[in-house]
Amino acid sequence: MTVHKFSPLSTADEDKQRAATSPYHLSRYLRRPSASYGSEPGFSNWSLKVDQQRHLAVILLAGMAIYCGFLSFELLMAGRTLAGVGLLVLMALHVVVVRRHADSVLNWPSQLIVAIAILSLYVYLLLKGGDLQGDVLWALTMAPTFFFLLGHFWGGLCFAVALAASIVVFFAPSTVSMFIAAPLIAGEYIAKERFLGIFMLLGMYSFLLEYDRSRVIGSLLSSRDRLRIQASTDELTGLANRHHMRECLSQQERRSQQRQERYGLILADIDRFKQVNDQFGHDCGDCVIAAVADALRNALRDEDVVARWGGEEFLVVLPDTDSESAQLVAQKLREAVAGLHLQYEGHPIYPTLSFGVVSGDQHQKVQDLICQADHCLYQAKHKGRDCIVYA
Repeated sequence: MTVHKFSPLSTADEDKQRAATSPYHLSRYLRRPSASYGSEPGFSNWSLKVDQQRHLAVILLAGMAIYCGFLSFELLMAGRTLAGVGLLVLMALHVVVVRRHADSVLNWPSQLIVAIAILSLYVYLLLKGGDLQGDVLWALTMAPTFFFLLGHFWGGLCFAVALAASIVVFFAPSTVSMFIAAPLIAGEYIAKERFLGIFMLLGMYSFLLEYDRSRVIGSLLSSRDRLRIQASTDELTGLANRHHMRECLSQQERRSQQRQERYGLILADIDRFKQVNDQFGHDCGDCVIAAVADALRNALRDEDVVARWGGEEFLVVLPDTDSESAQLVAQKLREAVAGLHLQYEGHPIYPTLSFGVVSGDQHQKVQDLICQADHCLYQAKHKGRDCIVYA
């Protein structure tokens, strides 16, 4: 076990040590992306809706590819080679789009594919529904479909487009003939006003239902996220609490076993903290703890995790870090806290920390490492405080 007691340094030694413990120097020790330590990407009602759209878009594209494949086979068997090859190319294009769409991080392709598919189905039912008067009634079922699959905003836009198309087809069929060469409108429509009234009423009800559902889901998800943050965060310092740190330690232990990598643990304790509480009160002690927590947080890298482990104890996890790197980080943390100059009701306070530093690998248990770090911290207290003990 090595004990390092800090003594006053010369200017050259301070510059050398500052360069050795700078974030740029430490960045070479962490190249791999770190685990997110229990954090999950924030979900919202819109993200859930987009996820539904992605799955539906993949199903639609896959179905179109299968249909093109069967149709091209029939054309090739009938001797229509050019048309069959063209449909095969179209099928291959659908397959490529499905693969690219599954890997894409964009959301608008899913929305566009679903919107076009629903609008196309609605227009088809509308144009062919006049031949048999009951068929056009199937178009009414598309009103809630718009909002269920696209949400209240984009579903409302598609509903407006469908409503405009219905008005044009019902009351100005000659306008459709101007853009479509073949007469696609089959038969005559009766009770057009009733159809539009029912369609608008269904659309309004569907909009209100989807809007209310999105608000309820958004409120529930916000409450869940807020409670999750409260359950994993220390109220005084804003750091991770002991419960969340235990989850992080478990994840780090599994990660170390999977990747065969080393990691460091630093256990720190504020020196003579009881004297501060006895002399200035607990409010002053809380201010000291909060200031030390900010200093530790600002001195660490993004991939490191720091938590308030006890009353005035802090635990730091350093992923993918060897023993030498852990020592450098501990030195940097000690300097960050030693540089604090606090004032409480006119009284100067200069907090310091004692450190216990250990480094583990895939063969060691986290609980054993914490015990070693606690023993090192105990040695640091007996060595005079404001020092670091390495295991």
